[in-house]
Amino acid sequence: RRIGISLLVALGIWLLFSWPLPRHVFSGISSGSLNVEKGSARVMIPGDHLQFLYQFWLADDTLRGNTRPFHNLYEFNAGDDSARSFRGTYYIPFSLFYAAGAAIGGRAFGYNFSQVVTIWLTLLFTWLLVRRYSHDEWLGGAAAVIAISLPYPWIVMLDGSPTGLAMMLIPLIYWSLDVMVAERKMWAGAVAGLGILLAESDTHVLFFALLSSPFWCLFSFLFHCPGRWPSKADVGALLKASALLIAFLAAAAFLVWHIRQGIQGSTLADAGRDPLEIISSSPLPSGVYRWANEGESRKIYVGGYMGSLLLGGLGVFLWRRFRRPEPSSAPLLTVVLLCLAIAGVVFLSTGMRNPIGPGAWELVMRCMPPYAMIRQPHKIYCLMPILLALAAGILWPCLLRGLPPGWRKAAAVALLVPLALDYGHRIRPTVCLLRAEQGAFRAIAEDAKASGNPRPHLLSLPLWPGDSHQDSLNEHYVSLYRLRMVNGYGGTVKKWFQERIVLLYESMNAGGIYDEQLDSLLGRGIGYVILHEDNFPEKGSPFPIGYTLQKLLNHPRLVLLGRDATVWAFKIRERSEPAAEKEK
Repeated sequence: RRIGISLLVALGIWLLFSWPLPRHVFSGISSGSLNVEKGSARVMIPGDHLQFLYQFWLADDTLRGNTRPFHNLYEFNAGDDSARSFRGTYYIPFSLFYAAGAAIGGRAFGYNFSQVVTIWLTLLFTWLLVRRYSHDEWLGGAAAVIAISLPYPWIVMLDGSPTGLAMMLIPLIYWSLDVMVAERKMWAGAVAGLGILLAESDTHVLFFALLSSPFWCLFSFLFHCPGRWPSKADVGALLKASALLIAFLAAAAFLVWHIRQGIQGSTLADAGRDPLEIISSSPLPSGVYRWANEGESRKIYVGGYMGSLLLGGLGVFLWRRFRRPEPSSAPLLTVVLLCLAIAGVVFLSTGMRNPIGPGAWELVMRCMPPYAMIRQPHKIYCLMPILLALAAGILWPCLLRGLPPGWRKAAAVALLVPLALDYGHRIRPTVCLLRAEQGAFRAIAEDAKASGNPRPHLLSLPLWPGDSHQDSLNEHYVSLYRLRMVNGYGGTVKKWFQERIVLLYESMNAGGIYDEQLDSLLGRGIGYVILHEDNFPEKGSPFPIGYTLQKLLNHPRLVLLGRDATVWAFKIRERSEPAAEKEK
């Protein structure tokens, strides 16, 4: 029954919050959570959503046996396939949701299917967790709906961040840790450890899951075993129950170490994040309650209505606690700790704009060095949906105590309706319609096949330093035909890419195409050049795009293979003997 109800509620929330995406479920994916342009659906919008889709496709293609396991061959490939190996979890289980959906309805449906399944499981796991702290099944389920209604998970999910999906693991981890602590179940420890391990899908979720787990275990013990210290028997039983958890934590520790190793040699490894970069991504504290929110501040919105419900419930809880304590009520210490946790998450989410000032953030970074790598402080809000749902599950029954069961159910629904309208009003998705083919990239694939080249390899112009979302277009197009490319788009960029690729070939953006460059490309096995005619801002070239295009069309060693709209494909010729003799 709980599974069926949670599935129906999740579908209803998805339809309400993600509209008009359901109209394009087989042809488009979300590219943003706040549409500010005329028309909610546009073709091939570059952004993180295409990058995430590419990662899902890579996992699916590997499962199908078309791509070598643990290799990302199709971007940042300078000619050596073996250098493109990686270790990771392939965004499991979300990539498995995608693979199942893609097998049914294609890439767009697979991507949307993964989001719907994630929303449903988030609601289900949150309900299981809240029910352990609330004596009312219906109110516990109503409180769990908060976890899938808060704007933050929708914003990051619709913007294409893995955080939006990986947040599903937080209620799973908390629920299983609660069972492990309260009931000493070894299987629960294993589930919690597996959840932490899979949280590698998003390093922020992994970090905050590890950071908050000790607090959560303490909270769970204080709630279920009020008024006593753990005995030797308790400690022994907990150690036994957590044996598998410890094993998974060791694996997670290795992943953390591997992640830190992975940024060595990158532009991020030298000194962490720039303070200006952090402050620009730090929300204003007023974003928690301000009705008209903009920019980063909208991501931490909780709202006056939700705040009033929680404060009202807290007031009634304290009044009853001190006036006439009831054995079934939550321990006072746990309620205080929960309120402090919510306040702490809000404080940390504001980063360098916190109420105390930048000095407090610098202190946090000194006490917890991994914080130096966090560019977006609001990522700690991955914990907020669960904390709010749990607080509501504990406090809302205080507000509705004394009502008949039928009226309590109606009141629970009545509490959620304004909340859903408030939160849903803040989500206006932009839809990116996907192209199923691209003629210029297809021309390269066909030429390579006719030439007997099993590894067609290209350089796309403009050549960016590796951190531009414009290259997400290339990620999608090369995945259609399994073309390798020098370009790529990543959160961290290796220094070798900027020093040995960008500096060597960036003059091609401005039409400076020299034989030495073409020889170098051919030496790496890179035989093709792609030009995006409508993707040349001043940062890419000081000259008009027509100048670069003419240089490519008139170059004696470049052969035009094909054109599709504003994308051009060229093949690099070997240096001819007459030209070589003329140079001598």
